[in-house]
Amino acid sequence: MLEDDSGQREVYERYGIAMYQAQVLEHLITQTLSVAKTAAKQFRTREEVSRDYDSNYTKTLGTLIGLLRPYIEDSRLEKELRAALETRNRLAHHFFWEHDGHLETFEGQSLMEEDAYDAQVQFQAAIMKLYPVMGRYLDAIGVAPDEHLEGLGSAIQEQMRLYPERNSEGG
Repeated sequence: MLEDDSGQREVYERYGIAMYQAQVLEHLITQTLSVAKTAAKQFRTREEVSRDYDSNYTKTLGTLIGLLRPYIEDSRLEKELRAALETRNRLAHHFFWEHDGHLETFEGQSLMEEDAYDAQVQFQAAIMKLYPVMGRYLDAIGVAPDEHLEGLGSAIQEQMRLYPERNSEGG
């Protein structure tokens, strides 16, 4: 075992950030579903919206992606979400087994950090591509992003400013 465990801490930190981004993706899908279903007039009351929203927070990422499918116009986005699902499941269920013994060496720790970082970037890219989907449905119901979820509008604008290349149709 390495005497300096700072490399191990960095692995766990990077892994935690990647899993956090996976959860952000789940939550954004849940929020997008709520807005899309509202735009499609699938709810008659606020209570129905609330029940559906709460119910979706108990669903798995794979189920959420399936529920979102009818509201996605870009088949590439659905493929990207499915790939993110595979990555999330691999991280949650196999990451440390795949890297058995890697925590014991600097080279192995580096591989683990890179693997987790790549997953983080993949989740962030999927998140960025969901913002315009949510925006389209918010526009359809005449709601500004901040009216739907406090700070969402400013978060979308900041992400668009930071990553303009991720917001193009082909990106």
